[in-house]
Amino acid sequence: GKGISGLLVNMSLHPLCAEEMVRLGAIDHIFHIIRKLTKSQRHYSSQIIVKVLRNLSIWTKCLQCRLSEALLIQDTTPLLGTTQHPDSYVDAVKEETSSDENVLHASLYWEKHFWDAHVDFIMKHALQCEDENLLVDWIGILNNLTVDDLPGGVQWHDMLDEYHSSIADHFQKLLDPLHNDFKLELIIWLGELCSSKESSYWITSYNLIAVLADLLSQPKQDAEMRLQILLAYEKFLLYEETRFQVAGVVDQMFDCLDEEGSLRLAAERCLVLIEEFDRDSDGTPGEIGMCILQRRYEETLIANPRERSLAT
Repeated sequence: GKGISGLLVNMSLHPLCAEEMVRLGAIDHIFHIIRKLTKSQRHYSSQIIVKVLRNLSIWTKCLQCRLSEALLIQDTTPLLGTTQHPDSYVDAVKEETSSDENVLHASLYWEKHFWDAHVDFIMKHALQCEDENLLVDWIGILNNLTVDDLPGGVQWHDMLDEYHSSIADHFQKLLDPLHNDFKLELIIWLGELCSSKESSYWITSYNLIAVLADLLSQPKQDAEMRLQILLAYEKFLLYEETRFQVAGVVDQMFDCLDEEGSLRLAAERCLVLIEEFDRDSDGTPGEIGMCILQRRYEETLIANPRERSLAT
């Protein structure tokens, strides 16, 4: 009933409850239920159960982030509160030294195969679903999947090749008068998809950075929307194919410097990356890099009246 479904949603929000649900095979069971609900056209129940899936995908994404941190610092402390069984997800070998400490060699997450059997099902529903509320959750699940969640040997650019036109059509909807939640999930997904050189080629081939630029330039744009676009820009700047297009909208980043908090910080990170990449072989800044340096210099003068008087 609705009460049990609501309870499942709440339980799946708690990391340790989510872990236990995943450990007991909840993901496979839920997909089996969704197939039944889809056939019977019970949309309300389907929406609730997809929310549970999305919450479980948040846990698996969080687990992978914590695993990366644990491997970086060689300590399982970051996993506390996320999993009760850290040893199940980390390959630890005792080092033959006087300290006899465990060395964390690698993440074992990819061995769990939580999502790989369902990626095609998720993708098809995210691209074909006509219910906007359900669509937000399906794309939200995709946003939380990583390469380690895909079937063996499959990368995101392989999925882009398989579903290219349908995915591109989805991103073109960013300029349509749709609900902001849907647009936010699409923007996050586009940033997540830019995970390889091949994916960056795909993004530029459909001119999707220009779509984001048009969205960012709209008057009175939502602050969260602007932030997610800047975060997507930051990922695009890591690849040469998408970098040149992002550098062409640097004025939008300058505009965000007038904001406070995370929006300004995201704009500053993008500008630092552009400045570093826009240099010739001897390290001399290019035209865009010089504009960024000039803007930073002007801001310093505004913030420090004494330096401004010395400059004049």
